[in-house]
Amino acid sequence: MRKSPGENTTVRRAILRALDGPGPFLVTGHVKADGDFLGTALGLARWLGARGRKALVVSKDGVPDPYGFLPGAEAVRSEFPPDPSGRTAVILDTPLADRTGAPPGYFDAAGFLINIDHHPDNAGFGDAAYVDPSASSVALMVFEILEEGGASIDEAGATALYTGIFTDTGGFRFTNTDARITETMDPQTPADELVDRSRRLARLQAPTDFIAIHLRHHNVQKH
Repeated sequence: MRKSPGENTTVRRAILRALDGPGPFLVTGHVKADGDFLGTALGLARWLGARGRKALVVSKDGVPDPYGFLPGAEAVRSEFPPDPSGRTAVILDTPLADRTGAPPGYFDAAGFLINIDHHPDNAGFGDAAYVDPSASSVALMVFEILEEGGASIDEAGATALYTGIFTDTGGFRFTNTDARITETMDPQTPADELVDRSRRLARLQAPTDFIAIHLRHHNVQKH
């Protein structure tokens, strides 16, 4: 569901307020996890942890082999907590809450539900829904939210978010590599830390096997 720029600003601020809350947080996304969901979830969890918040990342199918290097990947759980009440839940990169693999109606009991997605068929479920079909990736959307709030992102968090942007743009080869990406990667802007602190990912820009794995995943599975 497309919103006006003013509406998007309002919902981003609402998300920032929720993320500034005490938590605990539950961060999840679609089944058959990809780099955008996992990179974003782990980057956000890292940022929350640095602020003293407890954040649990759940990926129903675990962490696929290509993404095992991501900081925090070892802590990802494949099962949802029995009761989400009292938690602030963040659902990433899926137009339907049911596509997380959680039981039907599971998130109805969450204390607050945040929905961040770039798929045009997302109807805007949740207490705060930020849906931007023009965004190349959810990782970019979350990075912009945190940057807008004046957040500092450490190297591990930047690595995770960079992975999400990198994979959903096909290594910056897809047509969704637009001006927003260029501005984010421009070393003359405050966003340069996303690149400067992600040098360890340089190895991913050369090996064709990683890119090929993602391209096959991208072409076959639409999330």
